[in-house]
Amino acid sequence: MTTSTGIFRVRMRSQFPMATRLNGMDAREYLLSMLREHDVVVLDFENSAPTPSFADECVGRLAQTLGFGSFKSRIRMANVPSPAKPLIKHVVMRRTREVAVP
Repeated sequence: MTTSTGIFRVRMRSQFPMATRLNGMDAREYLLSMLREHDVVVLDFENSAPTPSFADECVGRLAQTLGFGSFKSRIRMANVPSPAKPLIKHVVMRRTREVAVP
């Protein structure tokens, strides 16, 4: 049995290349594994510029998998660059309107 422990911060730029859908899938799987161990995961986008493909596959699909309510309570965003904010909002809203896929 895994015990949840507090908040875990992921420095996205140093952890993942944020360029492709495949990179986004790898990041999403990692984040889901961290959510099994921690109550809240912070996605720190300091000095980064996620591509639309990465943002959709990582953040959008993560929101879809968790459901909007769980995503809002368990995922935090930090240091999201201003140009990326509308992109992140768009992929989360679009994916959470779809049916969750395991």
